[in-house]
Amino acid sequence: VGVTFALELWFCLETFLVLIGINGELMFGVSRTASIVAAGALGVFLVLAPMRALADVSLLSVLCLGGALVLLVAAGAMSPELTHPPAPALGMDLTTAAGLISATGMFFYCFAGLPCFPNIHQAMTRPSEYGKACGAAFGFSAVYYLLIGGLGYWFYGAATHQSFTENLGRDPTGKMYASLTLIPLVAAGIFVIKLQCGYPLYVQPIVKVFESQLFGDVPPFQTQCINRVIFTVISVAFAVFAQRSLDAVASLTGCALTTMTSFVLPTVIYYRLCGEDLGRAERVLLPLVAAAGVVFAVVGTVNSASRLYHQAPSAVARFGWQGEI
Repeated sequence: VGVTFALELWFCLETFLVLIGINGELMFGVSRTASIVAAGALGVFLVLAPMRALADVSLLSVLCLGGALVLLVAAGAMSPELTHPPAPALGMDLTTAAGLISATGMFFYCFAGLPCFPNIHQAMTRPSEYGKACGAAFGFSAVYYLLIGGLGYWFYGAATHQSFTENLGRDPTGKMYASLTLIPLVAAGIFVIKLQCGYPLYVQPIVKVFESQLFGDVPPFQTQCINRVIFTVISVAFAVFAQRSLDAVASLTGCALTTMTSFVLPTVIYYRLCGEDLGRAERVLLPLVAAAGVVFAVVGTVNSASRLYHQAPSAVARFGWQGEI
């Protein structure tokens, strides 16, 4: 169970690194690879900082989210050609089983990251307010996702990129409006800060799980540093490899891992804990839910892995490698 939760957080971290690469490219004009490598290097130092020292930085990331929403509205309102998008020409066809499964996996991905909550609870000054904090966080997330998703689609429709910051200040053909050149730069900077601030929250639980498996106890500080450097090198390498496949990685995470941690495992654990007190309907429905989750996880994982496999050659080609993967 611990390894499953750790892998879910790791794949979430990979999407963070890819998004940092996209926005770093917009902001600094450097390659996505360079941005991802820089984010990983900075992440090593952030991971070694105490969790409570990052509380103020986390607040800054929330403010950055608000700023990104304001910039989205400003850019969309100042680009009248985009307020009536054409019919969607999505990268996946939702009328097919494969496209629907991929989209469902990406929807489930939005619920990934829950395994980092115990680490946050442990670092809280007032743990008694954990419930209120969770309620406020989920409420904010729901409103924010609805606004970003709704407004982003209304403004850009079928022209939406994997990160909407790539659309800001541009017409449907991708040409930059001369009067809006500053907006995408600011928005990209905001998202880089927000994503980088969240790096330690995802890395700490992952490393702790594998350190407990390998060492059985808290290793010396020098060993911890080495472990985090090795972890960062592996994470950066995969993010560079998948830098053009954000959708496939998100779908793979939702299908293979979030389905297990949010549907299958809770159902099985609840059944085991309350088995004697369950009614007849629950005794039938709970195993069906778990079985359906396992089937979807298997089918969705194969589907998403296939998409990643077919998108990978273009990424590998950037390194000058030849041949089949």
